[in-house]
Amino acid sequence: MNPVSELHNKAMELADAALYARRLGLRDRGVLRDGAKADVVVFDPERVRALATFDSPKQFAEGIEWVFVNGTLVWEHGRHTGAFPGRALRKA
Repeated sequence: MNPVSELHNKAMELADAALYARRLGLRDRGVLRDGAKADVVVFDPERVRALATFDSPKQFAEGIEWVFVNGTLVWEHGRHTGAFPGRALRKA
């Protein structure tokens, strides 16, 4: 896939997120903009792989570099930061 196609696919995924958030009445979700509450995962698609097995199910995936919940860093290079900024969402 060429870079333009990849960019188009990412833009469509963001548009889908915004549509679902609006349908649920969540005005500050589904978009990446100042003041919005965003969850973002930064990863290397070449390195992402599941490590969990049936015998050892509680294993984190490899290749996830950073995870931000509501703009707060919660995962960095394979370790939880100790932050818990998320909460359950209810339909507005």
